[in-house]
Amino acid sequence: MKSKYKSYPSYRDSGVEWLGKIPEHWTYSKFGFLKTVLTDYTANGSFADLAKYVTYRDEEDYARLVRLTDLRKNLKNKQGVWIDKDSYEFLKKSALFGGEFLMANVGAYAGLFYQMPYTSKPASLAPNMFMAKFNTKKVSEHFMTYIGISDSAHKQLRLKATSSSAQPKLNKDDFKSIKFVYPSLQEQQTIATYLDKATAKIDTLIEKQTKLIELLKEKRQAVISTAVTRGLDSSVPMKDSGVEWLGEIPEGWKYYRIDWVSTIIRGNTGFKKDELLNNGDYLALQYGKTYKVDEVNEAFNFYVNNEFYKPSQVVHHGDTILISTSETVEDLGHSCFYNRNELGLIGGEQILLKPNTQLVFEKYLYYSSKVFSSKLKKYASGLKVFRFNIDDLKNVFISIPLISEQEKIVQHIDDKTSKIDNLINKATKAIDLLKERRTALISAVVTGKIDVRGEVG
Repeated sequence: MKSKYKSYPSYRDSGVEWLGKIPEHWTYSKFGFLKTVLTDYTANGSFADLAKYVTYRDEEDYARLVRLTDLRKNLKNKQGVWIDKDSYEFLKKSALFGGEFLMANVGAYAGLFYQMPYTSKPASLAPNMFMAKFNTKKVSEHFMTYIGISDSAHKQLRLKATSSSAQPKLNKDDFKSIKFVYPSLQEQQTIATYLDKATAKIDTLIEKQTKLIELLKEKRQAVISTAVTRGLDSSVPMKDSGVEWLGEIPEGWKYYRIDWVSTIIRGNTGFKKDELLNNGDYLALQYGKTYKVDEVNEAFNFYVNNEFYKPSQVVHHGDTILISTSETVEDLGHSCFYNRNELGLIGGEQILLKPNTQLVFEKYLYYSSKVFSSKLKKYASGLKVFRFNIDDLKNVFISIPLISEQEKIVQHIDDKTSKIDNLINKATKAIDLLKERRTALISAVVTGKIDVRGEVG
């Protein structure tokens, strides 16, 4: 099938194996040759050390402190960490004015590239990032935005970030060594304009699928919430539970505090991401893995060996795991069901609920956690990291019918949510394909593999 894209009339060898041939009139270069400014956080100490000198706010104040985790967010809104004027003056050497290119240089975000928006509010750079500016007589900011997020640049950055140590890290020389190609300024603008329009169309499709997923998740949550607080028979008389968030519950049901129907265990097993194995003695319930799933099933394959074993930290089939610490309030209280027969070990930043099976069916407790987890967010404390504790959990009540009815409710929820989950999976795969298409298009255009000069009207 003939491609709708056309190539440039003539090419020459770039001399770089992975880049291959480039348009005859394009220039090969490196970030280092065209950067005019390359700096990092200029105050002494880490983010934590700044508490002595900097006053943080979680609502809009004089200036925004742009953190590494903000590189995945829209910095035009008010969410994030803010600082007062005195704190901004202390950090003034790290001031941002808009248009700068920011890049994470450490950890899982290493290599993530972002252009600081032009805003009316001052901003300052936090640790663990570089700030760069490029020679605008050679390359436009608009074009370099696409270079920075292209697969070709990102692969180079990730390779350099992971080549020297277990902890991904980039230095300034790594940044300066990134190879790329570019045409004239006029053609750069043509390319950027084309990509604006082309990616906007793809983004619209992604947004539609994302909204569909949100609606499906809301429907899923409604199915669970209704079933574990109202039951399956809407004609049953209701009574006041006496618990504010529960409201009315079916007349024959009881309500119990969480610690009355389960044993609560704080996770403190100290294994890290780089200590996880593909095979081992115990499944490793590590925080960074469990907050991404709703069920620990056969697809969950992270292990540790016997040196991490603690009898008090053992996880059995039917237990529920709660995330007790998170960088976002949204993830706080996320729960997952342990659906494996092998023993697991609970990791730190989590709380384990072991159900009293005389009172509560295992998976009914898990589904109840999907409802009361939202109530835990009101106990969230912290700024950079949010958390709740076991005492907060003991303030939570759930409504409980007879075990036999709990089992029917669980079966009902399983049947309903499995259909919804299938739709969510289809939409998720559609988004993945659209993102792959977006990435491939950007990389092909900014490396000169296709000619879009006649595509911009």
